[in-house]
Amino acid sequence: METLTYTQLLNQTLDLYMIGHYTEAYEFITERSSQVSGNQAQIYNFRYSIACQAGLFDLAMTLFEEAVAQQGFWYSYHYLTTDDDLIALRQNLRFKELAEICKKREQVAKQNAVPILKILQAKSLEIEGGRENPAPIKSGLFVALHGNQENVEIAEPYWSAVVDHNYILALPQSSQIEFSDAYDWDDIEKGAHELKSHIDTILSAQTIDLDRIMIGAFSAGAGPALYAILKDMIQVAGFIFVAPWLPEIEEWAPMLEILKTKAIKCHILCGEQDEDCLESSQAFIKQLKKKQIPYTFELVDSLDHDFPKSFNKDLLKFL
Repeated sequence: METLTYTQLLNQTLDLYMIGHYTEAYEFITERSSQVSGNQAQIYNFRYSIACQAGLFDLAMTLFEEAVAQQGFWYSYHYLTTDDDLIALRQNLRFKELAEICKKREQVAKQNAVPILKILQAKSLEIEGGRENPAPIKSGLFVALHGNQENVEIAEPYWSAVVDHNYILALPQSSQIEFSDAYDWDDIEKGAHELKSHIDTILSAQTIDLDRIMIGAFSAGAGPALYAILKDMIQVAGFIFVAPWLPEIEEWAPMLEILKTKAIKCHILCGEQDEDCLESSQAFIKQLKKKQIPYTFELVDSLDHDFPKSFNKDLLKFL
C-alpha cells in the first residue's frame, strides 16, 4: 500500500469526492487514516461527511458520535447546521444533541484561544576558543507558518531540516481556531501582529543573525507573512511560499516595492495541479513582474495542493 502524508490523504480523498465517488472516497480515507500523522478530528470529519453523502446515514451518525462523544472533538456549529453534506443528518435528534455539545465546546475554545509558538533548535553549541563557558553563537531564524485548518504539529516536518543548518526554527500557531486542533489565518492583520510579536520575543531572548531571518509559509499562511513584510512590521532577508493563497494580492500591489527596496529574496513553489492556489501564485508573480521585483518560481509537475517530495532540497537550496 502506498505511503501517504496527511495532506496527500486529504487531497486524494477530495479528488474522489469531487467526482462523486463517495463510497470509494470513504473507503480510501478509512483504510489509510491510521497510517498518517495529522489531525484526527479532520479525518473523522471527512469520514462522517462522506459517509453521509454516500447514503450511509447510520455509519455517518456512528462516526459523528464517536468523534464528539468519545474522542472529545468539536466542530463549528455553523458548519454543522449549514453544510450540504450533512443535510440528511440534521433531523436526527442525537445529531442535534451532539451539535449543541460542539457549540458549547466551540465557545470555550474560542474564548481561551491564544497564539502559540514552538521553537526547535540544534542541541549542540560550538565552544569558542575552548572556553569553559560557550560564547553565544549567532543563529539564523526561520519562521514557518502553517496553512488553514492546520497546526504546528502538521507544519513541523516540512520545515525541520533548517535546524541542522544553524537556524532556529520557529513555528507559530494562529489563535484563530476553526475546530478541534485546526487553526486558520482568516484575520490576516491579527495573524501578522501575532507573527511580529513572536519574532520580537525571539530576538529579545536569542542571539540571532539579523541578516539571516527567513519566513516560510504554506497556503493561507502566506497571507499574514507577506502582509507583515509589506507593512514593514518585520525585517526579513527572504521568504519561501509553498502554494501561497493570496486573494488580496492586487489590493496589496502598491506595497510590493518594499521587496525591491530591501532586496528581499522571493521564492515561490506551486503544483501544476493545485486547483486551490495556482491561480493565486500566478497573480502574485504577475505583480512581481510588473514591478520588476526579482523572484524565483518553481512549478512542480503532477503536484496538487501540497509540498513537493523534493521540498527538503528546495528548502536548503533556498537557504
